Amino acid sequence: MRKKRAIGLFSVVGSLMVLGGLAAVLLSPADPAVLKIGADTVTESEFLMVFNHEYRAGLLASADTTLADPWDSEYQGGSLREHALEVTADRMLTYKAEQRVFAAYDVCDWNYKWFLKEYKNQKKAGDGAGEIKYGSTFSSEYDYYVYLSSRYRLQVIDKLKEAGEAQDVYNYYLQNPDEFRESESFVFDYYSVPLTQENADSLLEQAAAGTETPEVTYRKITLDGYTSKYEQGLIVDIGDQMETLRVPGAMLTLENETERFVVRTVSYAQGEVRDFAACREQAANRYYQQEYDRLVEEEKAAVSPQTTRWYDKIEIS
Repeated sequence: MRKKRAIGLFSVVGSLMVLGGLAAVLLSPADPAVLKIGADTVTESEFLMVFNHEYRAGLLASADTTLADPWDSEYQGGSLREHALEVTADRMLTYKAEQRVFAAYDVCDWNYKWFLKEYKNQKKAGDGAGEIKYGSTFSSEYDYYVYLSSRYRLQVIDKLKEAGEAQDVYNYYLQNPDEFRESESFVFDYYSVPLTQENADSLLEQAAAGTETPEVTYRKITLDGYTSKYEQGLIVDIGDQMETLRVPGAMLTLENETERFVVRTVSYAQGEVRDFAACREQAANRYYQQEYDRLVEEEKAAVSPQTTRWYDKIEIS
């Protein structure tokens, strides 16, 4: 009799466990919260929207394509999947910090449900095709998310400008003169030979020393605010070595896909700092963008993403 009772009890418990598991599945939210950031939640769909548009393609370039699941690839001591989730969580922290700044400046009290409703309303008011259209481009949910973020960011910056002090902008101008300089100017001697040319270095050396050398092509190049757009190839070739050429007489020997060449500085002039009156608006824009960025960083420092039990179930593909 006791044995039958025990069997009956186990049967009831087992049934309850099955029903409980089934209830948990049935009651699982369709769009679960995967992160908590302070009082804000990030749902899976919002998380994946940002991941798919901002990180997926770039990260897959690092994947091991021989694996059945490329997200299992090793990456920086862990898996590519772990890294993908981590960078997206950090990006969501920035978005939520910005949204708290929007609310603090009475621009918009943002939450994802409100955003989806706004997006749906905009689609209804669209061109009849069920899409939001800006100019000639149809807007996806992500496009609209970024568009609203950009618009509200500018509104906060405008409010900062309205409440700001002119002296703060002027101080920024004084403290950052290099941001307001006219374009610097270089004049170069440029000697080049094809990569296939024998004794290329010797020929370039002779030409640079003043010896007439038919195999070497010579031209004088001016690089300043106007001509730089025509010399993008040279700028790329010089790269981060431009600093060494700011002294007249400085010389570099370089090569690209087609040429071996020498660049020698004939003259260099640093651009003059423009008068404050001429760049007041530029200084204001940069100063208040910096102030906006500071507000966002303060919000980011105040909280950190906390994962929920749904976080590890995020399906990235």
